[in-house]
Order: sequence, then structure tokens, then C-alpha cells
Amino acid sequence: METQLQSLIADILGDQIPPEQISKENSTEWDSLNHLNLILALEEEFGIEIPPEDFSQLHSNYEFLVKYIKQNMN
Repeated sequence: METQLQSLIADILGDQIPPEQISKENSTEWDSLNHLNLILALEEEFGIEIPPEDFSQLHSNYEFLVKYIKQNMN
């Protein structure tokens, strides 16, 4: 699951920061459009539905994304 997430982050954000170290604060590519693209990709890749009220939480960092996906895949 983490390999898939790292690949998605790298594809969407295209940043020079390793995916597992990325956060909104250290990535210039993590803007609102790429955030929405990441959310849509997460839903498709992991078969989860992310409600709009959770969108802002996912603007956090890699570790939070991992935790959120694991909790919502079950």
C-alpha cells in the first residue's frame, strides 16, 4: 500500500522531495489543484470514498495519508 501511495505522490506532485518526507509545508507543488488530483487518485487506487469534510485533513503529510488510507480501507 505504501509503495502505491509513494508512486501516486511522485506522479501527481512531481516534486524532488522523497514521497515519504513530503508535506504541504515543504512542497511547492502541493497546491489546491494537485491536492484535489491526489484525493481523486487515492479514491481510485485504494477503493475508498473521501468525504469533502476530510479534504483539508489530507493536506497534512505522508504519515497522515498512510494512517487515513489504512483506516478507511477496512
